[in-house]
Amino acid sequence: MLVRGRWRYEKSWLARLSTTELYRVVSALAFRMEYTQEPDELLTSMVELIADELQLPYVLIEIEHVAWGEGRAEHGAPVGRELALPLTYQGYPAGRLVVTGRRPGERLGRRDRRVLVDIARHGGAVLHTARLLGDLRQSLDRVLYAREEERRRLRAELHDSVGPILAGISLGLHAAGRVMRTDTDQAEQLVNHLEQELQSAIGEVRRLFETLRPPALDQLGLVPAIREHIDILAARARTGDDSAHQLSFALDDVGDLVSLPAIVEVAAYRIVCEALTNVVRHSGARTCTVTLAREKGLRVEVIDDGVGISGESGRGRGLGLGSMRERAAELGGTLVIDTPPLGGTRIVARLPIQPIPAAIGRPLGAGS
Repeated sequence: MLVRGRWRYEKSWLARLSTTELYRVVSALAFRMEYTQEPDELLTSMVELIADELQLPYVLIEIEHVAWGEGRAEHGAPVGRELALPLTYQGYPAGRLVVTGRRPGERLGRRDRRVLVDIARHGGAVLHTARLLGDLRQSLDRVLYAREEERRRLRAELHDSVGPILAGISLGLHAAGRVMRTDTDQAEQLVNHLEQELQSAIGEVRRLFETLRPPALDQLGLVPAIREHIDILAARARTGDDSAHQLSFALDDVGDLVSLPAIVEVAAYRIVCEALTNVVRHSGARTCTVTLAREKGLRVEVIDDGVGISGESGRGRGLGLGSMRERAAELGGTLVIDTPPLGGTRIVARLPIQPIPAAIGRPLGAGS
């Protein structure tokens, strides 16, 4: 027979003991988080910590995420009956914690289960934080990879195009210097030829600049630059062989499109230009409407009344559509292509807008 006062004492003792163990485990977990660099090392550290502090024969943590390598870490070997607890953060699954009893066929007692439930709650927040760290490192790796690929491309372009032209100009100047006093006519011909070569080199350098960032964006801004591109396409359509099928364009802009980050401007401009190229080449449309709307992010929409994406003229669009999807995905956005109820093709890109860091947005030389 249990005495009521004694039961209250044992219950309070159990609570104090559980709280003490929980505090010890969470404090040690926070300490290891501070000095653990890699996400997979954190998993290993967590299972070892839980096993050592609670004297459990077996601890397993599983998580599904590409940044975590194998996505699991375990310590020891299963002995008793298994207990699986979800690791969650703000209601979202972060992983799974699995432990076993200390003796064959034995399940963990109430005190152990209570401590483990609290540890799982804190462990979910730990894993969520570490997952964010893994995502950040992956994003940084992608940025560094893209930067190095761009540098390699520019190096190859300079080596294959501008480099030979400048080398030829150098040799030509040397030859012109030798014949200048003996044959002025030949020297003049050489100089004229070198002038053409120099103009060609300047054109190559400008082309390389345009691949980095369209000059029209700096000179005009996003909406005027797109309007200029539309005017060029419309002029070509009027003078082209297929001028019988006139294509009219409309451009609508909503919201503040002046203060967009440069990376969003470039992506939107490239997506619109590629979409309009597809409209002109493949759609057979008579009207095309471009809409730029600043909402939570930037919505870029291109609608035409042509044959539709599944039409016969849609063949050959694959590379352009893939390029548009990649540009949207690079910013963490989406691109959807469908057919409106009245036919044709609709392309909708949604590009998130991140705040510009002060150090980037501040003009050079402003402040200290």
